[in-house]
Amino acid sequence: MFQENKEYVRQVLANQIDLTARESKFMPIKKLGRDDRYYAYQSIVNRDSVPSELVIDETRSSVGEDYRLETNGPHPVPGLVREQERDGAETGYAAAAD
Repeated sequence: MFQENKEYVRQVLANQIDLTARESKFMPIKKLGRDDRYYAYQSIVNRDSVPSELVIDETRSSVGEDYRLETNGPHPVPGLVREQERDGAETGYAAAAD
């Protein structure tokens, strides 16, 4: 029987959002050295913009609203709430990009 799993997904997101892979291990992005190959890859893939953010912006423009519903309360990761509601919060990934 199928059951709603929103709370489970929210918990996983909140607990693992700042993990990334190095070789075969997962680790917090803040533990990567500035010369880690992760950054070289990101500078190529996201050189001009982040593709997923473009999709969100295009959808918002064509539909007139943000399609990412928050039906179970505020986003579990403060750094991922809508930009105007973020209050300076950011994810480890955003901090690492600075």
